[in-house]
Amino acid sequence: MIGAVKFGQYSKGKLAEIGQASGMSDGARLDMSLNPHKYLGKVVTIKGQQRLRSCAIRHPVFVGLNESKRPKDCIMYPNEQ
Repeated sequence: MIGAVKFGQYSKGKLAEIGQASGMSDGARLDMSLNPHKYLGKVVTIKGQQRLRSCAIRHPVFVGLNESKRPKDCIMYPNEQ
C-alpha cells in the first residue's frame, strides 16, 4: 500500500511540487493503492504546522480530497513564490 501522497500548487502556470504527506487511514491507503485513478490529479486538503519560505509545509498531514476545487485553482500567492 502507498504510504504518502505528493502534493503541489501552481506557480506561474506550472505545477510545483511542495512535498508529501502521510496520515491517511488504512482504508484510504488501500483505496488509493487499488484505485489510483480516483486520486491522481485531484485536489487534496493538507494540514500542517507552518508554511516555510521554501513553500514547503512543516509536518504535512493528508486530510482528504477536496471535490469543490479544480487543480488550476490551487495557486501560490505572490508572497509564497
